Amino acid sequence: MHSTSQGKMRRHAMLRWLIPWLRSNMVLALVMLGISTWAGASALPASTDTQRQVLSSDYNQASTSARTATPTATGTAPHGPPPVFSPTRTATRTRTPPPIATRKPPPDYSRTPTSIPTATRTGTPVPTVLVPGLNKRLFPETGKTVAGLFLDYWDQNGDLAQQGYPISEVLGEISPLNKKPYTMQYFERAVFEYHPENNSPYNVLLSQLGTFRYKQKYPNGAPNQKPNSSPETVLFPKTGKHLGGKFLGYWQKNGDVAQQGYPISEEFPEKSDLNGKIYTVQYFERAVFEMHPENAGTKYEVLLSQLGTFRYRDKYGGDKFSSLCIKSSLPSP
Repeated sequence: MHSTSQGKMRRHAMLRWLIPWLRSNMVLALVMLGISTWAGASALPASTDTQRQVLSSDYNQASTSARTATPTATGTAPHGPPPVFSPTRTATRTRTPPPIATRKPPPDYSRTPTSIPTATRTGTPVPTVLVPGLNKRLFPETGKTVAGLFLDYWDQNGDLAQQGYPISEVLGEISPLNKKPYTMQYFERAVFEYHPENNSPYNVLLSQLGTFRYKQKYPNGAPNQKPNSSPETVLFPKTGKHLGGKFLGYWQKNGDVAQQGYPISEEFPEKSDLNGKIYTVQYFERAVFEMHPENAGTKYEVLLSQLGTFRYRDKYGGDKFSSLCIKSSLPSP
């Protein structure tokens, strides 16, 4: 009992001593904090206070001007209050996935075309087929070479008088008649075509230059046509045209249908594209006969128009062989 009272007395004595000590220390801490705050404020430069005053003055002046500004012609102040952004719901965008590109299958190069195009672009070469035969001949008059079956045909079917000089080398073309490709060669008065699908002697045929020329010059028929009235005149039912007189004799002696073809017009006067003179002419599928009375009594009284020259010039341009063709088309009696 005595020891308990002594412990209480000690605790009370300690508290009486501790409480004043805590109070004194707290006052000291507050004093020290005040001193440090005063020292920091005193350390700021005077210009900072001045800047603060200027900024505060500018801000107050701008605010006063904005409140007292006179409205403009549109009824709004030049410096209105800042816009108020109210929260709005953002529209949900649905992203559509891009379409999946479909890839084309690669071309099948193992297949070959079953048909020939009906037309070819200008400048597109047509493959040629080798014309059989080892014989060949260079014509210095034109610098062109004729070889194989083409040379055989030239020698055996009137040579220069019927075919003229070669004016091209061998080339490939699409026939305007059946739209098939053929190996060809141009001559002054004819165009040779190689037909490997035919047996001899029909594996070399002549293009229907007379037909092409007639349709080009006279799509509605030539004017002033007059059938020959000589007693031996022959009517060809296939074309409904007549053939007689010196033209009939020339036709019979120079290959008839195979070389000249059937008549496709009657006789009529025409101006020559070579010398500008008027001649009596008659059109055939593969030729045009010209009557030359200045060569009467000679084998040159009937001559052939240079259809090969005209056709070559029309298709490939220029008149490279014009001077030569004019010279060779006027043989001496």
